[in-house]
Amino acid sequence: MGGLAMERIKQFVKRRTVVGILLGQFLSLIITSTGFSSSELARRGVNAPTSQSFLNYVLLALVYGAVMLWRKKPLKARWYYYILLGLVDVEANFLVVKAYQYTSLTSVMLLDCWSIPCVVLLTWAFLKTKYKYKKFAGVVICVAGLVMDIFSDVHAQDREDTFGYLSMVEASCISMHTSKSCNFSELPTSSNDIDMKASHLVCVAPWKMDNLIPCLSMDLYSLHISSGSNPLKGDLLVIAGSTLYAVSNVSEEFLVKNADRIELMAMLGLFGAIISACQISILERNELRSIHWTAGAALPFVGFSAAMFVFYSLVPILLKISGSAMLNLSLLTSDMWAVLIRIFAYHEKVDWLYFLAFAAVAVGLLVYSWGQKVEDKAYLEVADEPTERSKRFDEEANLGNPGQETNTGNEHEK
Repeated sequence: MGGLAMERIKQFVKRRTVVGILLGQFLSLIITSTGFSSSELARRGVNAPTSQSFLNYVLLALVYGAVMLWRKKPLKARWYYYILLGLVDVEANFLVVKAYQYTSLTSVMLLDCWSIPCVVLLTWAFLKTKYKYKKFAGVVICVAGLVMDIFSDVHAQDREDTFGYLSMVEASCISMHTSKSCNFSELPTSSNDIDMKASHLVCVAPWKMDNLIPCLSMDLYSLHISSGSNPLKGDLLVIAGSTLYAVSNVSEEFLVKNADRIELMAMLGLFGAIISACQISILERNELRSIHWTAGAALPFVGFSAAMFVFYSLVPILLKISGSAMLNLSLLTSDMWAVLIRIFAYHEKVDWLYFLAFAAVAVGLLVYSWGQKVEDKAYLEVADEPTERSKRFDEEANLGNPGQETNTGNEHEK
């Protein structure tokens, strides 16, 4: 009988590991798709990141709020927890997007990894997550893979530096529809000109998307190698945004394990929409008025919001299965998926370091997931502590309704 139980435990652990890895990569692909949507919006001159997130929050509030009203359950967590979570989530998105106006994309990608040690520290301190040496090894391998991915871009650009200026001249010739002579006075001559254009180009690995239009290609190239108008300010914004991302992820992990996923999504959508609306009225009011709304501008806007709605809906599931650290490690591959799409869809060539980087991140995820197995076995063999904490949430929520009975064991979300 004991052997049968152990066999079931092993099968369950293996299934959780595989589901966690696959779900993480699906979420990474969704983030990649939002990058392409953002690129299309940027190409059309739409620069309203908070407005893009606003529609996502509205969808979360409407869909999951309707489910909450239908279930007629009291809140399992205090309502002001969700206000703080909504504020942190909205501002994390805003700060990282804002950083692109001041620093280079290479700096943003490197410093964005700051969220990983923050998540590890916060989950260890507040959620009492135990990290074995295998997990730390997986984190290090994943981050090393991302660094190799960035160096693959730098290495590829170094090989093209000899022809970079000639390509810029050619792009200007095309843009002016000339074939024999070029007006060199129309080429970008200062970093400020490049930075003004770069501030509208926020997407996943955009410097690899050089088949859109020739002039945009050179803007993206300049954005990648440019240090930005104020690198220190931009780097600080990325660090602040990454820290808030970590706080948001860990808070969601705590709430989804101890409260309720539907409640989390509904309340995050409600307060996120309210906070975003206030921020839009202050910072993006004029930008929205200047947008010429056509089908070409509306479709990527709606597509971005729909993809983010799916992303936000699935994130709590991964958080419950594998935790915040696994989520952040999985999203490291988003830039690499973007390159794979460009390779197969547009037949582009990339540096060999890219494939080594992708393999390193994949190995890091497997090592991290392998380190999860021991903890999962212990989790199945001892009392379910998250369930006990959820019962405490239920008891606190029903203090004002002593006549209302709750059956946490049946209602607790699996």
